[in-house]
Amino acid sequence: MQVEFNQPVLVGRMPVIPFLFGGQPRYLLYRAGAGTSTLQFEYQPTEVDPKGAVAALDPVMGQVIRLTGGAIIADMSGNVVQSIVDGDDRLVVLGSYFKHYRTVGTGELDQVLDPRNMNELAGFLFDPSSKTPYYRNPAKPYFTNYVLPAFKPAANGVEVYKVYYNSSIPSLGGRPTLASGLVAIPDTGASKMDLVSYQHGTIFSKYVAPSKCFDVDADPLDHAWSYETRPVVAASGGRGMVVIAADYFGLGDSMEPHGYTPKSPHQQACLDLLLAAEGYLAARGIERGGLFPSGWSQGALVSMQFLEKLESLGRKVDGTGTMASPAATFMMGTRVLFRPRTATPTETGDGSLSFLFILSVFSYEHYYDRPGFAQSVIAPEYYETARRIYEWNTGMNGVLDLFELLPPGSGSGKSSVLDLFRPEYRDPSYFSGSEYGSFLRLVGAYDFIARSPIRSWNGVQDEYFPPYVTVVPVQVQDIWNPGLSTYIPVVGGSHRGTFMSGVVEQVDWFKSLSNNP
Repeated sequence: MQVEFNQPVLVGRMPVIPFLFGGQPRYLLYRAGAGTSTLQFEYQPTEVDPKGAVAALDPVMGQVIRLTGGAIIADMSGNVVQSIVDGDDRLVVLGSYFKHYRTVGTGELDQVLDPRNMNELAGFLFDPSSKTPYYRNPAKPYFTNYVLPAFKPAANGVEVYKVYYNSSIPSLGGRPTLASGLVAIPDTGASKMDLVSYQHGTIFSKYVAPSKCFDVDADPLDHAWSYETRPVVAASGGRGMVVIAADYFGLGDSMEPHGYTPKSPHQQACLDLLLAAEGYLAARGIERGGLFPSGWSQGALVSMQFLEKLESLGRKVDGTGTMASPAATFMMGTRVLFRPRTATPTETGDGSLSFLFILSVFSYEHYYDRPGFAQSVIAPEYYETARRIYEWNTGMNGVLDLFELLPPGSGSGKSSVLDLFRPEYRDPSYFSGSEYGSFLRLVGAYDFIARSPIRSWNGVQDEYFPPYVTVVPVQVQDIWNPGLSTYIPVVGGSHRGTFMSGVVEQVDWFKSLSNNP
């Protein structure tokens, strides 16, 4: 087997590649190529190997170069090739590597969805101002009609894997990159399982990505902020469905800058994780049943982007669930800037969405190769603070403190998100015709033709994305296929309430669409 690198490499000691030969585990040994960009690995069959045996890399063993016994692969300057830690070894990922790191039983899954557990669900929904769940705050009567859904107990535990897989960045000419994610496989012994591809919402630290959400030794603040993926695993995985969740480029163990909403990078990260998961399941003798994309907030946008990609490839999708969807991205962004809502006794106002614009402008600068783009959009007095937030130069507490220095934070002395921008962007016509306006249109995902059912849960009192924005994708899809896309209002639902109602209710809906008994 020959392995191609993008530049000449040096080799120390004996790297090996695990593989199957006639169904039996074997190792390819490094033989030649140091000083070039092509390394050659060989296995010499012995008398115990059957004639005509088929050789193949195996996703269960790992599609990797294993650097055992201090072996290294480095460039000509001595910089070690990107690799991951696996016990005493390091691994260079060629295809994918599934690293088992947690067995999560039914009791722990039930704790995730326990409304009394302040370390999990109760903490996620806790309102510090009233010291009660947000929907019981008498100062915010528009939330008090919300009813927390009933959570069904887990029927099974799950085996959780951190997944490392090779992907590429289409918007940067297909440049290869190593991505990470999570796969949770139910402990049911079933030979066929439905699969939920969950796309997560906005996060402010690399360390609260899905692949790290079950880390028991995580910082308490990181663990609290990584709550989002755990209920999906508890509700879907605990009822027999495989759950996969890409970290997106720049999150988890990815070395890229934070990829926030760029369409083709999100699509590729999700697609390559799906392909890796399907290969891993097949190697374990598990047939993949129905395919169900799902996501909340930013993840609802990414789910629609992913659905658009799957439709373009002719891949069968059985149903897509979105929660608080900003898929009409340009409309959502311009609403926040030019028509922000003011709270009344019966209607929620706008929460601060400065993060959306900060993360997106820097992300577009990188993923669409536009050097200096963020500086051309953000007001000079706020640029350095915004850059620090984007580049993860502080922990979670530090990020929240930095946001207070930006409009409309109290430390900025400004009350409008629009003040974050250079003065010319305050003209709606200029904003609409700007390159940034074009990027917001580019990443939207609602005006393609979906051929599978979509259900969109949206909070009537969502403090970030109001119904008149989140209903647009459903209305547009209804033009192509009337009745195939359904808008589900969550009465009294805040942004987080929308998430909880959608997560619980979509499990039954997914199961009703499944052909897997």
